[in-house]
Amino acid sequence: HLAHKNNDVRYNQSANEFENLAVEILDRFYQINARACTKAIIRQIPAYGNATWLELAIKAEAKQFIAQRAVQD
Repeated sequence: HLAHKNNDVRYNQSANEFENLAVEILDRFYQINARACTKAIIRQIPAYGNATWLELAIKAEAKQFIAQRAVQD
């Protein structure tokens, strides 16, 4: 049971780190080119079953990512 809990903790830490990186990249992209960033958020990605960044963020419950100005605009 402890090993499972440790794996959950590591998983959550990694998920948070990746979300933070995604937020940083999204914010920078939006600062540089808001229009291209907005298009990228809703562009379908064939390698991910034509899901969009936004759909992936919703499935991952990436609330920080979803709350970003780039996504909300």
